[in-house]
Amino acid sequence: MRRRVFHPAPLLWTFLAVALGIALSAHFGGNLWGFLASFVVFGAGSLVVARSERPSGAGTFAVLLFILSAISFGGFRYTTTRLVAPNDVSRLAGREVRVFGRVADEVQISGDRQRFDFAVDSALVEGKMFSAEGRARIYLYNAIPVVFGDGLSIKCKLEKPRSSTNPEAFNYRKSLELKGIRVVAFVRGEGNVERIAERKLPVYARVVQGICAHVERTISLALYGEPAELLRGLLLGKGPELPRSVRAAFEDSGTVHILAVSGLHVGIIAAVLWFLLATTFRAPKPLSAILCILALAVYVGVVGGRPSVLRASLMFSIILFAQVLKRPPNLLNSIGTAGFVLLLINPRWLFDVGFQLSFGATLGIAYLLPFFDEWLPSRKLGGKFVRKYIVGALAVSICATIGTAPLVALHFNRLQTIAPIANIFIVPFVGLIIGYGMLASVLSIFWQTGAVWTLSTNRLLLEYILFSARFFAGTPISYLPFAKPNIIGIVAFYAIAVGLPLLISKRLKGFIAFVVFIGGIILATFGMHAASQGTRPADLRVVFFDVGQGDCALAEFRDGRLMLIDGGPQRNASFAVAPFLKARGVEHIDAVVLSHPHSDHLGGLVDLMENFEFGAVYVPHITRNSQLYGRFLDAVDSLGIPMETVSAGGYITSFPEAVFLWPDTTAVSPAGSLLTTVNEGSIVFTISRSEVEFLFTGDIGFPTESAVESWPDIDVLKVAHHGSRYSTSDAFLAQTAPLVSVICVGEKNRFGHPTADAMSRIEAVGSKILRTDISGAITVDVRADSFFVKAFDGTEYRFSGTDRPTAPGTR
Repeated sequence: MRRRVFHPAPLLWTFLAVALGIALSAHFGGNLWGFLASFVVFGAGSLVVARSERPSGAGTFAVLLFILSAISFGGFRYTTTRLVAPNDVSRLAGREVRVFGRVADEVQISGDRQRFDFAVDSALVEGKMFSAEGRARIYLYNAIPVVFGDGLSIKCKLEKPRSSTNPEAFNYRKSLELKGIRVVAFVRGEGNVERIAERKLPVYARVVQGICAHVERTISLALYGEPAELLRGLLLGKGPELPRSVRAAFEDSGTVHILAVSGLHVGIIAAVLWFLLATTFRAPKPLSAILCILALAVYVGVVGGRPSVLRASLMFSIILFAQVLKRPPNLLNSIGTAGFVLLLINPRWLFDVGFQLSFGATLGIAYLLPFFDEWLPSRKLGGKFVRKYIVGALAVSICATIGTAPLVALHFNRLQTIAPIANIFIVPFVGLIIGYGMLASVLSIFWQTGAVWTLSTNRLLLEYILFSARFFAGTPISYLPFAKPNIIGIVAFYAIAVGLPLLISKRLKGFIAFVVFIGGIILATFGMHAASQGTRPADLRVVFFDVGQGDCALAEFRDGRLMLIDGGPQRNASFAVAPFLKARGVEHIDAVVLSHPHSDHLGGLVDLMENFEFGAVYVPHITRNSQLYGRFLDAVDSLGIPMETVSAGGYITSFPEAVFLWPDTTAVSPAGSLLTTVNEGSIVFTISRSEVEFLFTGDIGFPTESAVESWPDIDVLKVAHHGSRYSTSDAFLAQTAPLVSVICVGEKNRFGHPTADAMSRIEAVGSKILRTDISGAITVDVRADSFFVKAFDGTEYRFSGTDRPTAPGTR
């Protein structure tokens, strides 16, 4: 039995305290000078108490003061990154300018579009030249080809990046801010871009570029298709560029971490170089360490300088220095040192998913593996081979999975269940693949035939892990949907993961201790899931998503039933709606109502049905009127989803709260065919809860509004046809008298929706208007006989179900 030993790790605690300060500052905001003052006070207090000769209580107080100073320093460091220089290019947002500078990274090409980050050094504004600094994300369309290092002059309009407008959706603005980018520009045509200086790169960048180009050429000697793309991803950090089907296989099997270059890749490079230099060629250890660190520095540039590879490189550099100094490595302290240095360089990296997963996995292994060594003695598990290559690999995988479980649930809304087993079959071969890839790259310099032979062997390994990833991803238990955990659940999980091993080791030994620990982790996971679910806050919640120029709404009842009304245009729902559903742990939608089969209502449903189960689909009296609708109907049929055509007076058995008002016999022939236009044949229905009633109108216009015999009083109206001038008539509004009118519409759409005519009619009856293009997604919560409206931009209203709108000038 190996004795468990933990060395003091003050730098780990410092790193965690600084990280906490950054998180608190980001969440609550903070004053720069307040953080600076608290840092000075706490730091000075720590020094005074530490130098005093009072008993141990003073030492404890000094430690506490030091931790508080580290927290305040983290907050101070984060607030400094949010300061914007007086001449920062972001201050020109919203203006037409000409900016001068250099292409600051590799250009990403997609069709006629070039995307790159542009380091600005000056700007021409209204005929005057100004010094400027900062970076802008540039999108060039149909322009001259540019490369990393080119000096350019670009005429453009700088804009703030789009922020998220839907709950749980990807926030493009925050993503760019993590990289220090605050403005973007979309530039079309060659006349707006001029090359003013030839490519100029520093020595480091030229070396990195040369290595990348050489590795690319080597791979193309003998590989093509998915194996070639996968090897590029593993060697050059191009995992995000892999085909979606390949990435999905690694994500679903819980092995996607191998595509994010980090400790595995760095460890192989460091181990091979150290073996060659210090063991094979017997170079002095200090020289070997320096050469290894230089090689790692180059590799960081080759794979793009991501936080995960920086963390691994720093850790291995620290361990190498420990070897040179003949001191035992302190893994936890090394992790803390790497984390502290990275946050010192860029505190915003704390919010990078790769940073979090990298440190979560490493800390999980470093902390839990010594306990596993104590609980799983080798003599009882089949000897050294089984212990090292099966049990040991499984233990490492379990530790990493535990360390990242809350983070994977937080960012990807899933719980990886097959990952510990899948990693045993995949990760060891990844090491061989990387090794063979590096060997082929070296051989191709002087012996291309040998490089081809090596790559041919590598192809077999690459195809094996592709097959394995797809096999494990296809198992029924590859992963479980998991609602987005809250901070209480995450903290509780990690508290149990840290404290439970200490408690168990005092009372239990051997395999029983391991089983009890795993049982405790499973219970903690269920607890985290339960905490994320909480209690449903409303009797009924309706979310009107911002899907651009289209309609999409979700009705969620207290008992968990879900009804999706339309899906918006194609692709938009994948970014606006799917993240919200996944964050709630949803994989099954009980009922889907398609108001009518125009693409701005139907397209998103086609996308969503690829990732979510539809319990039943309700459609209007319209036959296949487009290729898109045909695809949707074929998919519904092939998946065996029940489908029903609805008419006025009908309702859904499982949703008695919903009553259909249209189309009726005046719109549908006895044979079941539609007698009117597609828009006028939209499904119209109400959803009622307590005293509150919603009306969904599809894209109907004046004819249908007149055809319906009587409209009920309405509290929340989904305005028809995005606010067209030919819908929402005075007579209709007089009958329905909505308290709130929600207009689902795209920003700066080409139809001019909502029109001034429709807006003036709605305003005239005193209805409160909310628009998705201005306020983002709009959520309506019904509680008892009241309802609460909250837009994504923070706008809030409260109404009673018995309230009625008051027209302007009548109060």
